[in-house]
Amino acid sequence: MTEALNNTPAPRGRAQLLALHAESGVHAGTGSTISHLDLPIQRENFTKLPIFQASTVKGALREHFESLAASVTAAGEGTRQAAEKQVDAFFGPERGDLTAGMGLIQEGRLLLLPIRSRVSVYAMVTCPLQLQRLKRDVAGILPYLNDETRASAERFLGLAVPEPGESQAAVVASSPLQAQSTGHIFLEDYRFQVLAPFESSCDALALWFSEWLYGSAQPADLTDQYFKSRFATHFAILSNDDFLAFAEMHLPIETHIQLNEGGTVAFGPWNEEFLPPDSVVSLAVVMPEPLTGVPGTAVFPDSDAMNTYFAAGVCTGTRIRLGGGRSLGKGLLRSALLGGTIGLATNGEPTC
Repeated sequence: MTEALNNTPAPRGRAQLLALHAESGVHAGTGSTISHLDLPIQRENFTKLPIFQASTVKGALREHFESLAASVTAAGEGTRQAAEKQVDAFFGPERGDLTAGMGLIQEGRLLLLPIRSRVSVYAMVTCPLQLQRLKRDVAGILPYLNDETRASAERFLGLAVPEPGESQAAVVASSPLQAQSTGHIFLEDYRFQVLAPFESSCDALALWFSEWLYGSAQPADLTDQYFKSRFATHFAILSNDDFLAFAEMHLPIETHIQLNEGGTVAFGPWNEEFLPPDSVVSLAVVMPEPLTGVPGTAVFPDSDAMNTYFAAGVCTGTRIRLGGGRSLGKGLLRSALLGGTIGLATNGEPTC
């Protein structure tokens, strides 16, 4: 049995590990109400952790790629039509009963949550559960990654994951989050004891995440330089229960009303939940090798063609929109591909 498994050919295809880094509050709603919340965000039923449902991510990415296709109109009608065919092939046609899209898009899971700190403004916080789930995702797509991305993925898989207990925290060495001479960090109104033995593990994880989010090379943009440096020093790991409590009970909620022409209340109030700015959600996008005769192979003859198309559209540094409240500046996300480089938009077309 073991010999048979070892002789199984490697899966054919490509994959990308995508991070969506919020630059504004993000409301990916459920369309229903719960208790005190009129418009809650999407969450897992069993952990109550925020998520982006796969259909939500797919819709946002499709809209983004459609806008890129529309931007090539100046290059000629034939070029625009070819770009539209690429969108339909990768994401599926508008009529979903015709055929499925060639790209497989996973649900987005909350990976990092900004939490207010009494010292140094806020921390970028995660927990062992979400790190181990990310490791499982990375291991699952490892055979599909190209050589450069696979090297970074394997480095992450080899890193140790600290497991602090309740009211404990793992932080990087000389973290500015620590209150002087106390051996504690203070998040919201809670105190967490810092565990010094985990500093080296946190240093390695913080460096890996900063390279994923902002590129392994020094970013050319001064703002990206600042946030990459800040992330590497403000990274923290809490216990699963503590992290889940923050993610369930401490997200921003905004109250709104609608006024009539006379300036009095026409409708409301209602409240709306958001994932806060600087939150990071991660997901995998898999592009299996297309079978002969499958619709779309005329556009993407192989998985390498799909991978090139997808990576060019969402290369690190690309901005996309997701969720509601866009007229209020909500839903702005910055993409980051594992092993990707900073992309700059030129006439609506990002280059990596």
